[in-house]
Formats: sequence, C-alpha cells, structure tokens
Amino acid sequence: MKKRILWLGLSFLLVTTLVLTACPAPEEPVVEEPVVEEPVVEEPVVEPPVGVPQYGGTFTITNYCSKDAESPDIKDGYWCPLQWLQPVQEKAVIGDFEKYGPRGTGEYGFNLVEYIPDQFLTGAYIEDWEIYPDKMVWHIRHGIMWHGNKPWVMESREMTVDDVVQDILYFMDCPGAKELKKYLGEIYALDEDSLVIEFTEYHPLNFYNLTWEDRVGLTPPELIDAGVKSWENQVGTGPFMLDEYVVGSHFRFIKNPVWYKTTTINGVEYPLPFVEELITPIIPDRTTRQAAMRTGKLDHYYRVPAEYWKSLDEGAIGIQSVKYPGPEGYALYLKHDRPPFDNLEVRRAMMIGTNFTAFAELYGLGPLPIDWHPVYSEHPETVYTPLEKLPLADRILYEYDPAEARKILAAEGWPDGFTVKCMLPAAGIYEGDNLALLVYQWEKIGVTIEVNAVDGPTNSRAYHFPHEFAHMFITTKEVANPLHTILSWGVTGSPFNAGAFSDPALDALADKIKPEVDLVKRDVLIKEALVLYSSAVPLIPLRPILEGHYWWPWVRNYWGENYVADYDMTTPFAYAWLDQELKTEMGY
Repeated sequence: MKKRILWLGLSFLLVTTLVLTACPAPEEPVVEEPVVEEPVVEEPVVEPPVGVPQYGGTFTITNYCSKDAESPDIKDGYWCPLQWLQPVQEKAVIGDFEKYGPRGTGEYGFNLVEYIPDQFLTGAYIEDWEIYPDKMVWHIRHGIMWHGNKPWVMESREMTVDDVVQDILYFMDCPGAKELKKYLGEIYALDEDSLVIEFTEYHPLNFYNLTWEDRVGLTPPELIDAGVKSWENQVGTGPFMLDEYVVGSHFRFIKNPVWYKTTTINGVEYPLPFVEELITPIIPDRTTRQAAMRTGKLDHYYRVPAEYWKSLDEGAIGIQSVKYPGPEGYALYLKHDRPPFDNLEVRRAMMIGTNFTAFAELYGLGPLPIDWHPVYSEHPETVYTPLEKLPLADRILYEYDPAEARKILAAEGWPDGFTVKCMLPAAGIYEGDNLALLVYQWEKIGVTIEVNAVDGPTNSRAYHFPHEFAHMFITTKEVANPLHTILSWGVTGSPFNAGAFSDPALDALADKIKPEVDLVKRDVLIKEALVLYSSAVPLIPLRPILEGHYWWPWVRNYWGENYVADYDMTTPFAYAWLDQELKTEMGY
C-alpha cells in the first residue's frame, strides 16, 4: 500500500515576541548563496489496523472551536457552531479517504481545509451528480434515516428529495449564501430520486459551496419548525447524534445505530461507527489541552500549535502525529494601485530582497518549503508547479540577492530606496516576529518600513472591504483552494482582492476558467493561471504555518486524515475503534 510522505522530525524553539520599536531585530543567518535544504521527511508513523475491530468505548477529541457555542441557526451567521455540528449533520459529498487517502492509494492526504480535488470526492447523502453549464442534478441515496433520538422534533424516518430541497432553500436565505445566490436559479425536485439546481450563471465554486462547504450540513424541515436555534433540537443523518451540550464543559455525541455507512477490514464488512460515544470537551486554554493530551485524557488533539510539539513528542511516549505545512501562511499584502508597489519590477525586487529561508527557520521548525504560495506540494500535480519547474524569471524571485534587488530599484528610479508604511495588528505576536525580520532584511536594500500597530477592527478593514491601508499589511494568507486564489483574490475588482491587484492576462484566464465544466481542462487553465499569478508578485509570501495533529496508538483504523470535507475531521473517527487493552498496557 502506498503511504503518503509527511513533514516530520521538526523541533521547537521558543522565540520571544519582538517589539519593533524597542528591541533589536533578530539576527539574520549569514547567507552568501542561499541553500534550500531538502525537507526532512519520513514515512507516516500510522500503523495499519491490528486485530479485530472493537465496538464500544468513549472517543475524546478536541474541536477547532474551543469555546462555548453560539446559536446553531445558520441564519444567525456564526461560524463555530458549524464545527460542533460536524458529527451530526452530513454534507452532500465527501472526500473518498478510504479509496484515495493514506489507507488507500495514498494519492491525496486530505489535509487541506477548503480543498479536495474533484477527482477525490464521492457521494455522501447524494449518490451521484451531474454538472452542466446551466444546472446541477443530484441523485439522492435512499435508505438514509434521520436521527430518532429527538422525538419532540421528529420521529426517525427516511430522508427524501424534498428534505434536501427545503434545506437548500433555507440555506439560500442565510447571510453566508449572499454571493452564491447570485448564480442560482430554481431549485426543485425532479422526481423521488433526483433534484435540480438551476444556474443563472455557471461558477466552478457552486458545487463546493453547496455540497461540502462547512455551512451546508443537512437539516430536516421538522428542525426548523421545532426551533433551529436550540441545541437540544439538533437532528441530522450523520454518524453521531447530539446527546447533550453542557455550557463550559463539553459536547457529548452518541453513535447513530442506523447510520448507512459500513467499512470492510480484512475482508469483513462492519457497520459504523465503532465507538459508542464521542466527547468533545470545551478547553479554551491551549496549555490545558496539551496537558490533557499528554496524560491520555484526550485520544486525539486537532491542530496542535507547533510550540507544543516537542513537549508531546518527548513527553508522551508512543504518541502518533502528522505534521505538514498547513492551508495558510504569513504574507505581506501590497497596495498595487499606488507607488511604489504599482510597479512589477519593484515588487520583484522586494521578493529578491527577502530571504525566505530565514523566515522558514525563524522558529527552528524547518526546513520548510519557501515556495508555498499560491499552492505547494500538498496539492496534486494537476495544479501544482514545483519551484524547480517554474520559469527561470520566477525561480529567481526566491534566490536571495540584496545586491540585485538594489540594482533593480535603482533602475526603476529608486536608487536610494524608499519608505513604506506597514499595518500590524497590535496583538499579533507572530505577525510582529515576521515583520521584525523583514524590517532588518529590507534595510539592506534601502527600504525603510514604518510600522503602524492598530487595533483589531482597523486591521480587519485592511483585509476586508474597503481595504484601508497605506502601502502594505501583514496577515495570514490561505493557499488551499486554487479556485479561491484565482477567482476571489486574483481577479480585478473582486471584493476579496485586498491589494487592488490587477493583471489583464490573469483576468482573461479567469474568464476561461469560470465557465469550464470539464475538470481536466479546467485544471490545465488553473495551473497556468497560478504560475501567472505568482510571477506577477501579488504579495510577499513570508513563511507557511505548520499544522500538527496528534493521537494515541490505541486509536485504531485512523490514518491521519483531517479534512474529508470543509473543516470535517469527524467522519474518519466513525471508522476508528479504541483498543482498550493497549490503552491499559500503556498505563492510561
């Protein structure tokens, strides 16, 4: 069986927050000719299932949201409650992690939030689908039952086409569907097996936004009637049923005894889920979560901050993990509609005058990839172009050369450099660390950065419309879904285009991508567009942010898949069982 290569063996170095106005900038490594080290890689430590699957037990996990939940009604516009509902409310499709993930062919790791290549998707509550330029047709899976543990909401019954239609219509009235609504027409049942979603305009993100995005968990019409804002009323078709929510304590889910999924292990088919209950404690403090994991009170810890990796690796003998560059990184957004960054050659000089290897090593977690934006090696080759295969003019952008950067600036009319203002969130520890290193590096090419520390709302107005900032600001940048990169952040005039970036050639490619229904042809266009976007230097990609997920070896038949739908890490847990004997042998 093919196993996926993961980034492992990383070490931890605590770095004190740099105060730009009072503390010296960090000493930059002396690099005469930059050498990009080969990443340290090992085979995953995940072991195959051992013995016969066991039913029962309590599986305790963390959630991305580690605070008390707001209203679960999607019309109220809260994001975190959607994470708590992942075990209960299913999506129309899901990543086929059994076939293509680490336990299967290893073609895709399912470790990028907001992105699963279409070829690795499979039906969940819909069995199949067709996409045309003017509509989508969904064919539902028969035999799926609504949970029956909330009799005051509804009795258990089979899910129908009309249920799905009503759920989509409810979603379309929510604030989160504002952009999607522009592209959709009539939504109706075609017969008892199928429904139709008509397009007023085809957009390649329509399918994602309706089938596996985090806001589209399936709910029955009875839930709306009973009171969708009540946590006590939540009903779905997922592998687990919500049993209780104790404010300040935990969510408790119990297994759905009539879930329609099964799995085959060693030639034997088993109904799912294996575990009897799923507990998600509410632990806001990261140190407390880390201690709970180290002492075996947690079975799985999702998105462990890198500063805790060493403690877990060295202090929790036998613990398992996956670590990799995550779906985002720290980047410097540039203002493209005013000098100096309206000049492509100036932007290229800024790239060449930035030592990305030093940023990758800033926290002692390297070596890390320096070409992580706009996509990197976690993406399939259908859209990803590795650094060594980029055009020479683009590869040069990653070769640190302060003298060459100064030469370019002089040729563009800036022989003495210039001064720019950079907005920085006052509470941004890591943003401050990265910016301090950038201040030091750019001084070598004659560029002075005036730092403007601002409050949260002011900083938000830089990233979000109306994009209020002078020259540049530093924040995190997603790299997961290449369609978002091109069609949301790359096209001229998009409300998500924070730097007013504009490239007519990229706009022309985007116009070809948007109506393309053929996935193979679309990926060819996307790959070309991503290279073009990168070569235009829309921003300065400083360093990727690492993700790490930990679990104990008594969690069997779990292979490190973390995003099988948008922010859905729960479904693979329905396939896992707990080896109670091993847990006891390990002293927990």
